[in-house]
Amino acid sequence: MFYIKSNFPQHHNENYKADKLKRKLISFFGSKLQFWQRYGGSGDLVYSEDVPTGQAEGVAFDYATTEEECVVQAALILRKTVLKGFEDALPMKWPPSLEDLKSEGCYPDLIKTFLTYLYTKQGKVKSESCKRRVDSTAQDICFNVTKGRWKLPKHILLGMAVPQQLVDILYARTEAEINPCDSTDSTDNLNSGNEDDDDDDYDDDDDDDGRCDDDDDWVCSDDDDDDDEN
Repeated sequence: MFYIKSNFPQHHNENYKADKLKRKLISFFGSKLQFWQRYGGSGDLVYSEDVPTGQAEGVAFDYATTEEECVVQAALILRKTVLKGFEDALPMKWPPSLEDLKSEGCYPDLIKTFLTYLYTKQGKVKSESCKRRVDSTAQDICFNVTKGRWKLPKHILLGMAVPQQLVDILYARTEAEINPCDSTDSTDNLNSGNEDDDDDDYDDDDDDDGRCDDDDDWVCSDDDDDDDEN
């Protein structure tokens, strides 16, 4: 139907079902034709049995009429690549070694190529920050496509770091409930010395007016000493 619509629009009928045309082609040509279902079940690619499937798919991709079709096709290719990589990946031993936690080569190269062209115009990663973004996104794609079954170094390291931070927080809270006085001192120390800094701002003014520390209403002066002697 796509071929007829593109090349013979005057003969194209929107109400004519593609399944009906497919049955007629099969009944007339038999095994001489091959059918390949396109993405999303939007139709079948029809080609001769003498044409390799890969070549037929390439031609169909070149003749894609919209950018959306190109994006859908790319997404399906990446999905297929990720699932194949997950099936072929070796299970990670536990606890993992430093070599196991290296992200280099842990995901399919096709994902890296896609993200490199997505993040850079020339398809070349020049900065270390861009390399980290490509690496991080690639591992997230593999993790999400497999619904969390494929755990790559990024997610393993994240899972090891976050619980330790939670343990530290829970330990501090528990200590605060058991020993409130000690925990108060500890909390004061964690405030980066802010209160001490506030005290320092006022230390220089404590004795400037001659007031005694014990009684703010009493003013120390030389005249008071003379009265006592008399």
